[in-house]
Amino acid sequence: MHGYRTGDATALLGVSADTVGRPADGGELTVGRDGTRRRITPGTALPAYVRQQHRAERNPVSPVSRRSR
Repeated sequence: MHGYRTGDATALLGVSADTVGRPADGGELTVGRDGTRRRITPGTALPAYVRQQHRAERNPVSPVSRRSR
């Protein structure tokens, strides 16, 4: 299976290593380690994470319920 090293993921997404590292550290982005102990994001996990983030941006959860407005 294809995987993305952190540097590859940051280049594809146009973000910093910290931006990829935070969701990985928080368990939101699946990561493993390769033979040299570098982080590897499985090939299917990165696009799934990006889709989930895109949906979250399009449908933000309001802290105030509709009934309270």
